Amino acid sequence: MIGLILALGSNVGNCEGNLKECLKYLSEYFEIIDHSSLYLSKPVDYLDQNDFYNIVVEYQLLKKRPSEILKITQSIEKKNGPNKKN
Repeated sequence: MIGLILALGSNVGNCEGNLKECLKYLSEYFEIIDHSSLYLSKPVDYLDQNDFYNIVVEYQLLKKRPSEILKITQSIEKKNGPNKKN
């Protein structure tokens, strides 16, 4: 089994809701193995922004190429990012 580890974060709008929505979309493509607790972190470098809600998730990776994973994650970010495309 090959694992995929993604670090997810949100600091715009309903951060917890954004992460839950992201996890829901990711579960359509990957099987979750484990995840961290949700935690809050301060921004780095550009400090004039909201704190981040973060979670790390491990998924089972079934025959997906890196380019496929990138397309999947970018499409989810485009749907749910700060400039949502509905």
